[in-house]
Amino acid sequence: MPAKTLAFIPYFCVLVMLTLLQGASLPARGQQRVDDPERARALKLYESSNYVEAVPLLEKIAVADPNDVFILSRLGFALYATATAMKDKVARKIVIERARQILIKSNELGDDSNLTRVTLDALASTDPTDTPFSNLREAEKAIREGEEAFVRGDLDKALAAYERALKIDPKLYEAALYAGDMYFKKGHAATDKSEKFELMEKAGGSFARAVETNPNRETAYRYWGDALMMGQSKREDSRQKFVGAIVAEPYNRRAWVGLTQWADQYGVSLGHPRIDVPTNVSPLKDNKMTITIDPKSINDQADGSST
Repeated sequence: MPAKTLAFIPYFCVLVMLTLLQGASLPARGQQRVDDPERARALKLYESSNYVEAVPLLEKIAVADPNDVFILSRLGFALYATATAMKDKVARKIVIERARQILIKSNELGDDSNLTRVTLDALASTDPTDTPFSNLREAEKAIREGEEAFVRGDLDKALAAYERALKIDPKLYEAALYAGDMYFKKGHAATDKSEKFELMEKAGGSFARAVETNPNRETAYRYWGDALMMGQSKREDSRQKFVGAIVAEPYNRRAWVGLTQWADQYGVSLGHPRIDVPTNVSPLKDNKMTITIDPKSINDQADGSST
């Protein structure tokens, strides 16, 4: 999920993180009908990142209810995810276009989730799948193996492949980023508190390594913030990482996603501070006006009004 470009596969893992965060923004009707075992199985496969097996079930459910945005959003993303492992360019292009059309429909039906909006952004770009992650052949091979394992829900195999790629190419940003994402997803699914904490710590370590490799890309900061907020309930530390993402790429819409979700999580309103500078303005006379500023206002103020 690179910051410099909407590169297809690198950008893909950014979206994976959003699947853990965007559910609340979708209409509630899609979360109903919990008594449907096929639906429950499809969503379980999706949540476990087994997009390959989830797609046919989601397709079937979408045919039965073509206006269910909860299913459409997941079907569109799952199709997009599985396309990353397709080596046939023609087949990949067909699947990508189908994913785009499904997400456009979901959006038109009221789905304004981060997942759908950011995925549509990615699908609007070109497909640079043939662009290598690394100039080192074995590192490139390893990270591609990791991607294929990931879309099938095999997080352990994917993690091993990403860490192997990182060992071969220590400066490979995506390898560190994706390894951290695997730790995050494993930690998110863990039920034991100590295991969850340990996995999130490992995730943070991988994201820190990605940041060290390239501090001017927003993604690792944002992922790190997710691990701190969701896995360890570290409010202030997570806020700092989300702010770090914005500082790294202030004009990238994705950089703002983390801080927005942090604000939702903690009930904080984001906005520009209101700054009232104490002044005294004399009436206009002879085309002249005098503005007198209270000397106290030029002292350092916590609200920033002195600057």
